[in-house]
Amino acid sequence: MPSRVRHQHEELQSAMDRVTAAVSGWPDVDMGNFLRARMKFAKTVKTYLGEEQNYLNRQALAPLHAEAIADLQTLLSDYSALVTRWTPELIQADWPGYIDTLRTFGRRLTARLAWEDEEVLPPVHGRLAAA
Repeated sequence: MPSRVRHQHEELQSAMDRVTAAVSGWPDVDMGNFLRARMKFAKTVKTYLGEEQNYLNRQALAPLHAEAIADLQTLLSDYSALVTRWTPELIQADWPGYIDTLRTFGRRLTARLAWEDEEVLPPVHGRLAAA
């Protein structure tokens, strides 16, 4: 599973990068391309977070497990709020605000993935190697 998690991290980062790239040409943005990238990222995030929560539930890493699940729930809630709040109409009306919000979320996601790679996966690797 850890190598699969790393692959999923790469997929998430790549999907986030596609959204960021799609909005980088403001004001000349292809809204269709942007909305497709955003939809793909939303699906990737939802799938990943669900799988990761199930995976962490099976690992039972004590305090780290509880922290990881709580952080996941916060990240998922924050992303859901971002998508709900930032409708295509609002995005067009406040493009700089959306880009700032998106970049902030992207930094949080990148930090989360780095934290998992440094703190969550090593104990799992250790347990798998010992088994």
